[in-house]
Amino acid sequence: MAANQWVLMRLVVLGAALGTSAAAMPPDRSAASADRTFTGEGELTWFGARALAIGDCDGDTIEDLLIAARFDSTEGLYHNGRCTVYSGATSEPLLVFHGEGNDDELGHRLDRIGDLDGDGRADVLLGAYQHDNNTGRCYAFSGRTGEVLHVWTGTQEESLFGWDLSNAGDTNGDGVNDVIISSQTYDGAGVDSGAAYLYDGRSGALIHEWFGEVAGDRFGFRAAPLGDVDGDSRPDVAIAAPGNGEAGPGAGKVYLYSGRTGELIRSYVGENADDALGERVAGEFDVDGDGRTDVLIGSLHYSPAKPNAGRVYLYSGLDGSLIRTFDGERAGDQLGHRVKFLEDLNGDQVPEIAMSATYADANGIGSGSVFIHSGASRELLYRYDGDLANDRLGRVVQGVGDLNHDGFNDFAIGSPFVTTGEGGSEIGRAYVFSGRTGKQLLRLTGETAGDQFGYSINRAGDMNGDGFADFTVGAVYNDAGGPDAGRAYVFFGSPIFLTHSNFVAGSGAAITVTGAEQDEFVHLLMSLQGVGEGPQVSQLGGLQLRLLPPVSEQAARWTDADGNAEFELQVPPGAAGRILHFQAVIRRGPRGGASVMSNTISPQVEP
Repeated sequence: MAANQWVLMRLVVLGAALGTSAAAMPPDRSAASADRTFTGEGELTWFGARALAIGDCDGDTIEDLLIAARFDSTEGLYHNGRCTVYSGATSEPLLVFHGEGNDDELGHRLDRIGDLDGDGRADVLLGAYQHDNNTGRCYAFSGRTGEVLHVWTGTQEESLFGWDLSNAGDTNGDGVNDVIISSQTYDGAGVDSGAAYLYDGRSGALIHEWFGEVAGDRFGFRAAPLGDVDGDSRPDVAIAAPGNGEAGPGAGKVYLYSGRTGELIRSYVGENADDALGERVAGEFDVDGDGRTDVLIGSLHYSPAKPNAGRVYLYSGLDGSLIRTFDGERAGDQLGHRVKFLEDLNGDQVPEIAMSATYADANGIGSGSVFIHSGASRELLYRYDGDLANDRLGRVVQGVGDLNHDGFNDFAIGSPFVTTGEGGSEIGRAYVFSGRTGKQLLRLTGETAGDQFGYSINRAGDMNGDGFADFTVGAVYNDAGGPDAGRAYVFFGSPIFLTHSNFVAGSGAAITVTGAEQDEFVHLLMSLQGVGEGPQVSQLGGLQLRLLPPVSEQAARWTDADGNAEFELQVPPGAAGRILHFQAVIRRGPRGGASVMSNTISPQVEP
């Protein structure tokens, strides 16, 4: 098939953005086109519910990937759970960990913990909160050998030790990260009063323990690591008790403790009965510039005038004063379903504030909304609304690093309940946005109905070693490895992004470039031979293409005001079954020395 059989039709300006953002909407990029895919095995394993880079376990200088399948049934057990560390370089399994007993659900919680044993390799932190009749157990494993470093076990049945589990940072100053574990249904001061524990990451020894005040507190529902709140140069911790009734039944309470001494720094109580203050807590960054970490607390059932509208509180780490509140717009919005600090998006050197209202109704009941506020001014930077009723946009809001190397961090939003006419019910989507402009870079969609693609999103380090940040997306009900086995996908960062519609023989097809600047000249290239180490192009400053020769230029077009360009191609009738490989390039800089290229796409032509 000769290259000149491809006919350029016309440039098409893209349509409206997701929700109320000003971004042009790129076409769907199917999860099937992910740069790497990992598949669960079995039935209802929830593989991909947690998938994140944990550091270099095998010593090849590339970060490796930890993926949990908490409901996996292995070793002759039922729902004991399985967690696998995969090589970032090769995607091959390095280590596999299995829960010890029925219903352990190993991997319900996990976190990046760093090097605990001093061997220069990243180690592995896992929780199994239902171990031994819900007593609970958590583990630290060597990332190099897989051997057990520490085991921490709850002291009561039904106490759910390991309900929350996090890297607490180096609280005791020994150069090794420590571990915080909660036990929200521990019976201390009464039934389900709760408890939380801080353990030494080096030795495994208990450093501090804290307990709920009264029955029903559920102290430890959240156990969140903080930065330095009290000014002693050590990280501190927040423990939430959403069932606490000090300000009314179920109003909730959040406690901030010194990581160094264990002493209470201060506490916050909910304003009204049933507010459940503290179901979400974050505290990684300083946004008011006083040198102390500030604290975000969600109260998604806050209901003074609008039932369950939700409220998010931003408190000063320095003196505990309230900096600002953010309120849900309508009854039932549940603002605060997610609260998170994002690394600086807009270049003012101050982190931003993200929050979601997954049941907001801007575009139909439960369409969901996400709000990104400036950390410096607290003013709204970007707002995104789900497209349709029941999308529940904002189940996940996650910083993903600088995907396109424009010098600004980017972020992603998960909407696993999205239903599309073409894909079916709850196929799920993940949306990736430029931190600099707020415009949509990628719209990723699951493979089949019911996948719930977008259930999880996390950073994946730089798995292909190209200097660009990569990220993971989970689809917990994907059926490729068995009914509801689950899948996790890795998408590579790129200076510009290429997506495509379906290619059908004898019909039109669209290829779209996103993420460029306004009025840049984009060249669309094609190969019939495949993807690999392609030719170096002198006009592009020696840039090496990822298309195998021969490579032909199909078209070139200027980008629009949003930095996007769409090419419509007519697919020849005789092309059915062929796999076509495309890449886009933009010449930048003197002699092309700053030129950039996109990811590759390889659509197969359907009959």
